[in-house]
Amino acid sequence: MIDWAKREWQCEFQDSLLLSLADHLDFAIARHQQGIEVPNHPLHLEVKRIYP
Repeated sequence: MIDWAKREWQCEFQDSLLLSLADHLDFAIARHQQGIEVPNHPLHLEVKRIYP
C-alpha cells in the first residue's frame, strides 16, 4: 500500500507510517472477525463512494 501510494502520489512518507498502518489494519480485522461494526463513522459514506 505504501509503495503504491508513493508511486501514485509521487511523495514520500515517514517510516512510522508502516507501523501505524499495520496497527490500524490489525484492529480493523479484529473488529470484523468479532462482528463489530463502527456505525456512523465520519468517513463511512466517503469510503462507500470510493469503494462500492
